Amino acid sequence: MIQSIETFYMHTIAYTPKLFVIYHTHWVGGRSIRATIALSGVSQGATPQRAGSVGAYIKRWGFFDSPGHEIQVDPTPTPERNEIWIPACTFVTFGLSAELAEGYAVGTVYYLS
Repeated sequence: MIQSIETFYMHTIAYTPKLFVIYHTHWVGGRSIRATIALSGVSQGATPQRAGSVGAYIKRWGFFDSPGHEIQVDPTPTPERNEIWIPACTFVTFGLSAELAEGYAVGTVYYLS
């Protein structure tokens, strides 16, 4: 059952072909959550001559595996990781990347009972 919901927005723009990434870390405090992130707006490219790319994903997270012992998980970022359930979560970090493009993403944390 969902007890409460928190939502936030991320925005980035990259005018160069070099990948630019921003992160948002959400501190949870040991509660079980379901975290999601979704692109809500994407440009076709920062310049008329070149196409760009944008990606939103869950970068890393931490959880308690026993009282007072936190495990931090930092896997390789993949665009498919946009929703995850984390029991006893301590934090979750979301990422938004852009290359020759502009992107907006919406992140949501569902606090579970």
